Amino acid sequence: MISNLVLHCFTEAGVRRIADEVERCLRAGGLLMFHVHSTHDLERRLAVQPPECQLVPHCFVLAGGQTMRFFSGDDCAALLAGWSLIAMEPMTTTDLHGHPVKSVWRCAARKRS
Repeated sequence: MISNLVLHCFTEAGVRRIADEVERCLRAGGLLMFHVHSTHDLERRLAVQPPECQLVPHCFVLAGGQTMRFFSGDDCAALLAGWSLIAMEPMTTTDLHGHPVKSVWRCAARKRS
């Protein structure tokens, strides 16, 4: 299962339900790979898209109604507890001048037997 910047649209409980369902559906050895917004991107992102409200720490409703959650390394590790971790890497993309544009966590894990 691959998720590219979609899990950020759900609260912690929602992401947990999704991960549990993915784990239930995958065969032993199946892969879960995802990108999620990093808490390192929080200030930069909210400066561009001011929130209408904060639901819980690191989770906001942005203008237009989109839910945006920002993940810490601990959030990613907790989500992948019980999986065989392949990679959990922070990544920051930059513009042509080297200024940060977006920070994410890139994660991959294998379902245990």
